[in-house]
Parts: sequence; C-alpha cells; structure tokens
Amino acid sequence: MAAVTYLDEAATDQYDSVAFDYIQSLINAPAIRDTAAILGISAGAIAGAMAEENHSYIDDQWLNDRLDDYGLSGIDPVTFAALAVVVGPDAALAAAIFSGERTHEEWAADYDAIGGDAGSSADSLDKLLHPVNIDLGSANFKMSTAIRMIQDYAISEPALGLE
Repeated sequence: MAAVTYLDEAATDQYDSVAFDYIQSLINAPAIRDTAAILGISAGAIAGAMAEENHSYIDDQWLNDRLDDYGLSGIDPVTFAALAVVVGPDAALAAAIFSGERTHEEWAADYDAIGGDAGSSADSLDKLLHPVNIDLGSANFKMSTAIRMIQDYAISEPALGLE
C-alpha cells in the first residue's frame, strides 16, 4: 500500500485572515452554501478554493488591482499599449480607468478571439492583448474560465438560472 499525497503545496500555506473574512462575508457564505447544495458538492471545497484564490490575489494585491483596472476597462489593448509607450504605464492606466467598462460584447469577442477557455495559463503579453485571460477580482478568477463555466452550467444545471 502506498501513501498518496495531493495538494502538497497548499498544505504548507498559511492564509491571511483576509482570505477567511472573504469567504465568510455576507455575500459569499450564502452563495457558497447555495451553490454546493445545487451542484451536490462540498461547501468546504468551494470555500477552500475561494480562500486559495483570494490568498493568491492579496499576495500581490498592488499588481492585481492594476490588472483588474486594466482588464475591466473598456480601453482597446492596442490603444493601451501605444499610450503606455508614449505617456507611460501609469498615465495609460489612468486613461484606461476613465474609458468606461468593458462590455459583455467585448468580453465575448475577446473570448472568441482566443478560441475559448483552453484551461492553460496565459503569459503577461497574452493578458495585455486579451483581457479575458486576466485573473480578476478578489476571487482571482480568469474571465475566460468564468465564461466557459457559465456556458457549461447553463446547459448541465438549469436550476442555476444562467444565461
């Protein structure tokens, strides 16, 4: 008989209390319970994954906040790159923030442009060219993964009411 070890690296991490506050929030705790009940999976598994991703986000929060600002902005990636060269990355980011929010149609077009969610990691250039590859928000969730999961669960789990 052999011992099987999995998630070795996760077992050595100590999460900041912010990660636990995040999963216990008034918004997330009921959503975790409801999703677990609908999908028939462990609420602990969902909460653990959310704590892990939040921990990763807050580990480099300064950079992640800026990537979020860029990714959620409505600025065209080529325009952003040109501005960054001409006026510098900070001014380009300010312009991105004031350009409005990326629309549903823009997210869908970017998702289609990369061929959907292949489940692979994107490098920094891919994230700048295709914001759908950026891990966004406190959940540190890649937009392309979110789109794929909504599409998948809309079909397999109609009780979730996704469109």
